[in-house]
Amino acid sequence: MPAEGHPEVLSEHRRVGVRLLRRLVIYHAALAACLLLAAAVFPDFTRHLPIGGVSKLVEAGELAAGKAELGLTSLKPASSTTSLR
Repeated sequence: MPAEGHPEVLSEHRRVGVRLLRRLVIYHAALAACLLLAAAVFPDFTRHLPIGGVSKLVEAGELAAGKAELGLTSLKPASSTTSLR
């Protein structure tokens, strides 16, 4: 039978959902508290977090791509003057 007809089944599913939501909120609150504590104890810690600096990542990627292109152009085979027999 479908679960829509049984209110006790719906309340059980809702209870499980609320329990999961509560665990997720507690987990993320504890994680945020740990990060704030680490930032308070080690002020330079925030510079090592992967937040912001996207433009630097893009510039580094473009630089690496340019070096790869230079490497490919220098690997072109030289024309051979000897013929294969």
